[in-house]
Amino acid sequence: LVQLQALSVPAWCQYVPDAQKQAACRGSSASGCSCESNTCKQIPNRTWMWNPQCCGCGQGASSKQAADLVSEVEQSQALVQLQALSVPAWCQYVPDAAKQAACRGSSASGCACDSNTCKQIPSNTWIWNPQCCGCGQGAAGKQASGR
Repeated sequence: LVQLQALSVPAWCQYVPDAQKQAACRGSSASGCSCESNTCKQIPNRTWMWNPQCCGCGQGASSKQAADLVSEVEQSQALVQLQALSVPAWCQYVPDAAKQAACRGSSASGCACDSNTCKQIPSNTWIWNPQCCGCGQGAAGKQASGR
């Protein structure tokens, strides 16, 4: 059993340009990651690190409740048809003024599908990763949608 670690900023923050990190990486909380139990218990815990409202959950969290929170759902990848996106799902949490710079990751056009990266991580997390959110149904390349 893997013990999840609470984070101070979402995992996707590594893709935000340094000049935009202070505004973009905090989500709806001025301090960064939070652990909103009503939200987080309803989504798979292995996606918490990408969600500003859940990346504060897990070992090392600011409260015992957040440290002990357990997801109530099982992720069934067989039932989910992945859709390629133009920007990562976390872009919804970035202030409008910072979206153009922050939401593109390392690709000027937005979401990419880096097969070397994406084949090594769970497909249900691709929507949060700028290097993988271009993978799935509707993706530009055969390699991207063939997973």
